[in-house]
Amino acid sequence: MVAYSDLNVNSPNGAKVLLARLEAAAKRVCGPEPMPLNLNAGGRFKRCTRQAVDEAVAGLHQPQVAAVYTGRRLRLAQGD
Repeated sequence: MVAYSDLNVNSPNGAKVLLARLEAAAKRVCGPEPMPLNLNAGGRFKRCTRQAVDEAVAGLHQPQVAAVYTGRRLRLAQGD
């Protein structure tokens, strides 16, 4: 469970803070993060964290959080 009642998730900054909390929680659930040289485990860890955050964002039904997350995913996919 990730608390966010202290945030205004309708603002870009609040959405970014909530995403950081969701990502940290996903890493705890999917972790520990493997060593960089362990490519198989690294791939599993990334898939697990991405799926956990995807599902959390979808379950929130908060448009601003979804927009910030989608923008972040697009930038990562483009290599920015």
